[in-house]
Amino acid sequence: MLLYIKNKAFPEQTFVEIFTPTDSVARVRAIILHRLYEIGHSHHQFRLKYKDKYLRDGYTLEEYRILNNAVINMIPLDDLKQWNINMMLHQPEKDNSEVEDCVQQKLKIEVDYLNRRELYMSLYKVMLMMQSFFVLLGLFTNYWYFSFVYLFVLYVSLHFCPSFSRTGGWIGKSSYRRFEYIRAMAGLFLLGMIASLTVFGLSISKLNSSSYPTVACLDSTASCFLDAQTDVQIANCATKQQRCYQTSVFTSIYFGFVSFLMGLSCAITLYLFRNFQFTAGDYIEKYLTKSRDLKTLLEMVKNGSLFEKRSATFEIATMAASADDNKLEIVHENGLQVLISVALSEDATTQEYATEAIAECLTIPAIQDHFVTIGGVKSLTALLHVKNRRTFHQAITALYYITTDSDHNKMYIVDYEGLDDLLYACKYCDGEDREMLASILLELTYFEKTRSVLASMNTPIESACQLLYKCLEESGYNSTIAHILQAIELLAIESPTVILGQENLPYQLLEISSTVQDSRIWLLATKLLVCFARNTEGREKLIMSANLVDSLYNYVQNNDVLLLRTLATICLQVTTPFKHREKLMNDGMHDFVSLLQTTCNDREVWNSAERAIENLQSGKPSAEDETPKKFLVHSASSSSISSVDSNTIIISRRPAPTSRDGAASSSGYR
Repeated sequence: MLLYIKNKAFPEQTFVEIFTPTDSVARVRAIILHRLYEIGHSHHQFRLKYKDKYLRDGYTLEEYRILNNAVINMIPLDDLKQWNINMMLHQPEKDNSEVEDCVQQKLKIEVDYLNRRELYMSLYKVMLMMQSFFVLLGLFTNYWYFSFVYLFVLYVSLHFCPSFSRTGGWIGKSSYRRFEYIRAMAGLFLLGMIASLTVFGLSISKLNSSSYPTVACLDSTASCFLDAQTDVQIANCATKQQRCYQTSVFTSIYFGFVSFLMGLSCAITLYLFRNFQFTAGDYIEKYLTKSRDLKTLLEMVKNGSLFEKRSATFEIATMAASADDNKLEIVHENGLQVLISVALSEDATTQEYATEAIAECLTIPAIQDHFVTIGGVKSLTALLHVKNRRTFHQAITALYYITTDSDHNKMYIVDYEGLDDLLYACKYCDGEDREMLASILLELTYFEKTRSVLASMNTPIESACQLLYKCLEESGYNSTIAHILQAIELLAIESPTVILGQENLPYQLLEISSTVQDSRIWLLATKLLVCFARNTEGREKLIMSANLVDSLYNYVQNNDVLLLRTLATICLQVTTPFKHREKLMNDGMHDFVSLLQTTCNDREVWNSAERAIENLQSGKPSAEDETPKKFLVHSASSSSISSVDSNTIIISRRPAPTSRDGAASSSGYR
């Protein structure tokens, strides 16, 4: 199958290679290394990425479901400037600091191997063409008919001979049957060598059977001497006898050379047969997929050179991803402590691999408990400040495992002052990291102890709102938006005043009706709008909003009863102040409430809409207009929001939520 490998270091060049589904990712990397070598860049510190997933060396293309004509991205792990000037294998002299690592050494061995193949293929063809001269000489031997057999062998060997070059690989249609060709040629040259040696032996035996002239020459010239009458005829017969002897000597020498050439051709053919077994990437693939002792790897991580540390941490990360037993073995050998220490190293590549290995190990809950007890959470939260996005992603992933699998471990994020780092990450994260961060915030707000800490601070709600605004600016983050709104709702349940200080939040909640098409998000957004509608200052913001009624019209498109109840509650609350009733009438609030009343059969919605219409039609000031006041009553336990009248918000006591997804739906507003 055909694969396209793109590299952002060389945006103008795309590598196009042919692979099979059973080829490993390590072989793909090895082939790419050969292509990089051709253009002067042989550094192997890069990774392959397909559909936002990094590929591991030990897995096959089939296991990753990579199909024909797929596009794979090659991500260099070094700085692009350093990547572009790296020509380590092509420089005759290197500094002491530039030491070739094992992969580069394997690459150099493969390049030499392929160079020898190209050289021997050239010599093989030259030798075949040289032997065509011996075909002509064979006509002057005693066994002249051997030349025709020799000519046939040379024609077949030259016509079907495959072509190879290190840069271009196998060339021509004959290359597809190179193994059949090389076997056939080995057999033919072996038979030719045996035949030549046989003829050579017969010729030598005839020469050694008698002194000059040989018996064969005497027999061939006997009739000539019998018929000779004159001295001239006798001289011609003697010359003929001498030529017969010379031909016998030439035949012996000729077949001796032919035997040598046949044997040499057979030897080169056998070497090429062995050489053909090797394909580019064999040595590199074997090294990349080779499993080494964990103790040796940990020792390399602690005391090895920079390249050894990179290679060792990458192999540990691969081991951790391959099996749960390997993860437990890493913990048993105190590998977590080693990985935590190198995760804070200055080398970005080593840092990324170490963080990835930690994240893989933390998929097991038992390892999570051990990890937090040795202070690993502090290291993970510190990594949220790194510029390397892959390291940042792995750190977020590890924290996600810790917070979602155990309530006990949630407190470690707060105790180790990791909360500030986590909230800092909300401002700069992107992609799938946003969803994991939103899930982490939801988990922290769901747990009562950490929720009380978050509700006592302004930073958590500010960070959550900033994360919400970023997600609303782009599409495809519905799940993330839902998690953020659930977290904000739980914070509002814990402390209703915590969201009132967010100036832009009510306007963003109104915009959700036009930017997001998700009934669950609409319900969460309208519930938060109820919080603002029941507060005097929040109500003022909603009423003064230019798109209040338009947003409510967008929300009413959904016929969900819970959503319509919250919309009716918002209408009832915003129509309570007398001083804004005229503005609301001009904005079309009366028409909207009438529509809400006529389109829903729910009694609660109808009653709230009826009261809102009465407010709009009443000319009397409300109690709030006469003596404006607002106060809050907060209970000590987890609670939900309900109202007694238009001036008071009471947090009524109820049991804590029992499920993450039910956090939003269990908090009702009446």
